Amino acid sequence: MKKTIALLVLLSVTGASSQAHAVERYISGLAGISWMNQIDITDTNLSSDTTMKLKTEGGFTGVAAVGCDYGSTRA
Repeated sequence: MKKTIALLVLLSVTGASSQAHAVERYISGLAGISWMNQIDITDTNLSSDTTMKLKTEGGFTGVAAVGCDYGSTRA
């Protein structure tokens, strides 16, 4: 229950601050790097446990947004 209340308070504060800084037109961007460790999958339904390894590589992550703020709605 405490975690739920803390999350609701955090979301309400974040939402209020983002609306206070809203402008009529806006451009937003985010960039980063994503990576994962090697993934081991074990099939226990077979007579002998079979493990498959998936090798993963890092990559670029990016998000961009362009829009207009109309008060209570954005496009």
